[in-house]
Amino acid sequence: MKKDSSKPVPLIEAAAKGDVAKAAKLLASGAKVDPIGPNGVSPLMRAADNGHLQVIRLLLEAGAVIDRIDKDGNNALAHALLNREESAFEKLLESGADPHSRVEIGAGDNDPLSFAVTVGLTRIVGALLKKGVLRNRRPTTLFPLIVAAENEHIKILKSLLAAGADVDETNRSQETALMKAVGNGAMKSINVLIEAGANLDLRDTSGRTALIWAVLMRRTNVVRVLVKAGANLDIRNRRDTSAIMFAVHHEQREITQFLKDSGARIRKNEIRRVDELLLKKSSVPAVSGDSKT
Repeated sequence: MKKDSSKPVPLIEAAAKGDVAKAAKLLASGAKVDPIGPNGVSPLMRAADNGHLQVIRLLLEAGAVIDRIDKDGNNALAHALLNREESAFEKLLESGADPHSRVEIGAGDNDPLSFAVTVGLTRIVGALLKKGVLRNRRPTTLFPLIVAAENEHIKILKSLLAAGADVDETNRSQETALMKAVGNGAMKSINVLIEAGANLDLRDTSGRTALIWAVLMRRTNVVRVLVKAGANLDIRNRRDTSAIMFAVHHEQREITQFLKDSGARIRKNEIRRVDELLLKKSSVPAVSGDSKT
């Protein structure tokens, strides 16, 4: 591989500016279609950066290597994605760019789908799903369904589910999309996940269910929704604490009363603590509303 040029590369400059006439003239006069510029960028990458579709078509027809990467590890598809150039992204994807390529942004481990979900790029997510990216997707540190749920990207969440995403997908802490939505008070996501058949009683690595999460986050409305949907009231975490006893510990009188009235089991050695809380006013108010409605 040649070293980066320290001088301006005419074809790269033309591609960046969207000057299709100049780019065509340079190619016709014998210019290489894939010269390497600063940081390892190619003309195709620069055209993708700026969404210059005509130049992208010209370069691809001239044989540009579609998945060449720069020194950061990004190909032209990633360049279009990082600059939110949706039409350029779709053109490259249709032309054979790798939908599973890496997207290097300095932190985390992204592929096009996880990045697009994170920033809420509905159109790009749709294009990727049409390409079947959920199949044979390489492992990353980000989990699209979970990210969509906790950020309440509802259209994307529904698209992922419709495309076959596992509603009970878990991250490395065994947290589900439902748990993360509960943690963020993302009620719209919670309703979508419940309707899609999410398992309400899965436990994370600490043994917490979505219901326990709701209690810990003082989300009274979410507790009510989960109980109405059939969440098990009596599952205990790895330290043998149930949802109602978490409510007691955090002096959540309203949630404690609701769980008791809903039939939560209370052990003999726990009855006194429950009754003591219910006989006094709550010193710490529960969060009756949610951060996202």
